[in-house]
Amino acid sequence: LQDLHRLSEHDRLLLEVASILHEVGSFISQQDHQLHSQYIILNSEIFGLSRDDVETIALLARYHRHEVPANSDPMYGELELTDRMRVAKMASILRVADALERGHAQRVNGVRAHIHGRVLELELQGVRETAVEDLALRLKGDLFADIFGYDVVLVPQR
Repeated sequence: LQDLHRLSEHDRLLLEVASILHEVGSFISQQDHQLHSQYIILNSEIFGLSRDDVETIALLARYHRHEVPANSDPMYGELELTDRMRVAKMASILRVADALERGHAQRVNGVRAHIHGRVLELELQGVRETAVEDLALRLKGDLFADIFGYDVVLVPQR
């Protein structure tokens, strides 16, 4: 989906790191674990990444649930407009990915994406029954639709 999101390879790295760390706060508490994750990441050093990179990853962890990135959040609001857009794009992608792994069972072997009109169809490889992922995607796909203008739906494996 490079043509759609236009994020860089470095952004991809940050998104991958965020996908690994976004739930680290659940070891403190399930309630508001995204805020705990943000705190832990902000107070960590991640080898090879700059302070700005770590702050971006912390924001992605914060916004991977239901909160929408908002200028009223000082850390987000202080970013340049282009960086706020990058964070919003990556957070929306992380939410979709998180919905696809809702059961934390690593059932999805791969994803094929197809764009039809204003709909992004995701075909999950290795998954026949997607009821859990469908529900999670309905709850978490709104930011992606707001940012990119595409509704995200799951389609049966072809």
